[in-house]
Amino acid sequence: MAQEERFRVFVRVRPLRNGEQNGGLQCGTNSVTAAGGQELGFSGVLPPDASQQQLFDHVGAQIVDHVIDGFDACIMAYGGTGSGKTHSMLGDAGAGQPGLVPLAMRRLAALLDPGAAGAGSGGSSAGQLVAWEVQCSAVEIYKEACTDLLPPRKEFKKERAINWGMLQQQRVRSEAELMRLLSGVMAQRRTAATAANEQSSRSHLIIALALTCTRRCLAAGGAVEDRQTTSRLHLADLAGSETADQSGQDAARKQEAAAINLSLSALKRVVPALARGDAHVPYRDSKLTLLLQDALSGNSKAVLLAAVSPAAQASSVTSSTLSFATTVRGLRITASRNQARTSKVEVERLQQQLAQARQELEDRRQLEQEAEQLRRQLEQTQQELAPLRQAAAEVQEEHAALQAQLAELLQQIDEARHLAAAADASFNAQKGEVLSLQAQLSAAQQEAARQVDAVAAQKEEAGRLAGQLAAAEEEAARQAAAASEAREEVRNLHNRLAAAAEQAAAGSAAGTAEPGMQEQLVAAQEEAARQAAAAQAAAEDACRLQERLAAAEKEAARLRQQLADQEQAAHRYGAAAAQAAPAAEAEDEGHQSSDGEGASLAARLSERLPAAQREERIRQLEH
Repeated sequence: MAQEERFRVFVRVRPLRNGEQNGGLQCGTNSVTAAGGQELGFSGVLPPDASQQQLFDHVGAQIVDHVIDGFDACIMAYGGTGSGKTHSMLGDAGAGQPGLVPLAMRRLAALLDPGAAGAGSGGSSAGQLVAWEVQCSAVEIYKEACTDLLPPRKEFKKERAINWGMLQQQRVRSEAELMRLLSGVMAQRRTAATAANEQSSRSHLIIALALTCTRRCLAAGGAVEDRQTTSRLHLADLAGSETADQSGQDAARKQEAAAINLSLSALKRVVPALARGDAHVPYRDSKLTLLLQDALSGNSKAVLLAAVSPAAQASSVTSSTLSFATTVRGLRITASRNQARTSKVEVERLQQQLAQARQELEDRRQLEQEAEQLRRQLEQTQQELAPLRQAAAEVQEEHAALQAQLAELLQQIDEARHLAAAADASFNAQKGEVLSLQAQLSAAQQEAARQVDAVAAQKEEAGRLAGQLAAAEEEAARQAAAASEAREEVRNLHNRLAAAAEQAAAGSAAGTAEPGMQEQLVAAQEEAARQAAAAQAAAEDACRLQERLAAAEKEAARLRQQLADQEQAAHRYGAAAAQAAPAAEAEDEGHQSSDGEGASLAARLSERLPAAQREERIRQLEH
């Protein structure tokens, strides 16, 4: 009767490497004391100086005996990267340090070989061993994809579920044959250098040894019959969990590390579920747990080898590994021996298989008939669907046309948006220009007002000058008359003087000149001199008047030029106001008054100072 037992867990501590320092890990016979001082108990602990043979004696020898005795068994190597898992499982044949896999085959051959001591019993099973056979399978799990590593190599990329029946098997009879086979397997396994290990395994490797033993037994009634038992030994070298720093900077290494950690996390979910006795165990979360389902489910003799590093820099990974190992040690398993099959039983089993095959064949024929019927129905349905397909094609064409129209409309909308944006920009520019023109119009209005005031002042000045010119003309006329009178008096005086002189001359000649004649002559001469002086003064006044008239003419010419300039400025500002008014009207209807102001301003300027009036006034000033 099967008995319940614990899941056996062993811890192996690898030696320190050059440059590493011990992180405080201490080894006992069946316990390990971690860096924090916590003591953890296990089935056995192998210190750094333990040999490969000592490892097999503790871990593998009893498992191999169970396999020969008809039990399924499993050995899993778990731990961080660079902790020595692959060395423990496969060893180094060149250095004479075989691992658990070749040593297990060596023990199988030694116990089962008919010429070996103890081979007759073939373990504890009843009967005489007459034949045995070992079939080897090897599968790699890389980034959740399974690969059969036996020739011809086959990858299972799309299969969501995989089992051992899908893998190839190859017969081996000795440790040498197995190692030759495994050398080709290991050559295909994916490895790479990381920051923590120069040759790190980037995949999980599971090797299965299927043992079939034939024993001759004495049946009831004294008949002799041959019985066969089949058992399987799973040897799993799990890839090491690693952190981002340990995987390095290479993107491929990081992806591999993520896949490795994902599958190990699935294993960490399966183990507690088994320990709690959950109704549902998530074996399908990973290909690793799916392939190890038989080994983990309880009907198998199972051993976990926890490989740890004593180095201080690996203390966190070591602590995680020991924690997982403690959880696994809490599992309870109840393994039962696989039942032996006799010849009669085998015949019955084959008959059942034949009946089942016949039933399956009949079911297949029925399915074929149903498939044929369904095929005809499908053809009829396709014929009925032909018009619908044509209509669907027409609808698709209409849909495509609508899509094209929609695309065209969207393009037009985009163009309209661009035009609207350009119009907004143009409107803003015109608005700025209108504001500028309004400012110019305001300035023109102010300048026009100033010019109107200046024209009024000039008109007043022109009136004042006209008055001065009129007074000067009157004074000049008066002075001219006075000068004429003075000239006339001077002529009269000259004439009188000439007559007096003649009389004086005549009197002198006759000697009869009157005594007062000389005095009259002198008085006349003085009066003539006075009149001459007065005439001279009048002439000088006339010259001064002429100078004033010349100055007045110059001032009139200056005023005429200034009036002409002001007229041009008034026309210019009026034109600017006339140009600004339409733009302002296009911008805002409230600006329509600007046009009226500009036009009325130009009209007022023209009305207040007509050209004919200015010319007439200038002619008057010149006259």
